[in-house]
This record gives sequence, C-alpha cells and structure tokens, in this order.
Amino acid sequence: MKSHRHILTIGTTIPGIKRCGWLGCAFAGPIERPAPAVQGSETSGSAASQIEGSPRLMARAAVLEAIRGNSEGLTDERGIEITGLDPSTYRPRRVELVQSGGVYDSGKKRMTKSGREAVVWRVR
Repeated sequence: MKSHRHILTIGTTIPGIKRCGWLGCAFAGPIERPAPAVQGSETSGSAASQIEGSPRLMARAAVLEAIRGNSEGLTDERGIEITGLDPSTYRPRRVELVQSGGVYDSGKKRMTKSGREAVVWRVR
C-alpha cells in the first residue's frame, strides 16, 4: 500500500478546504495560531515566541487540523496516516486536545486495518 503524509509547518494555512485526494482527507484553516502574549511585556513576548516554534505545539495543531478537516471525524490510525506523525507523538497530542475540551469521543467506532474497533474523534 502506498504511504501518505502531509508535511505541516508553522504558519502554514490552507484556505477553505483542500482535499488531498487520498481517501477523501481534507484540511481547513490555519495550522498554527500565535502563542498568547501580554501586550507591552517584553518577557511575555519573548516567552511566547519561544513557544510558537515548539514541536509539541506544532504537532498538537496538526492533530487538531486533521480532525477538524474531516467532518465525519477521525480514528487515531487515520489521523496518524494524514499527519504523518509518529503514533507516540500523535496520540499524546490528541489526548491533550481531549483534556482541553477541543476534541471529543463522537460515540462512533470504525474498524482499523487490524480489524479492531477504534474511537472516532471530532472537534467541538
């Protein structure tokens, strides 16, 4: 089977919805949002600029955008295929999104390649 990966970088935006042509996957909106900083605070601005480029935040943004871009939701397996992230990077970032309330268990299940059921995740 042919592999499929999206390379996502800071500041990447995809206007509207762009279908990649691989089993109907789609992305929408900005990949990364700027880190918050207190206006007029030199130290806050400096800290925010250091956070913006963190691989952890980039990966979290990639996971969020992959799920958001698929209106029917995604299993972890499918999200890993779409983002090209390692499973040990993808799943912890998805867990963070669930804990923050941005992503939720849709109550639906889909079969994985191994024939097991997997949770379908959606964005609120």
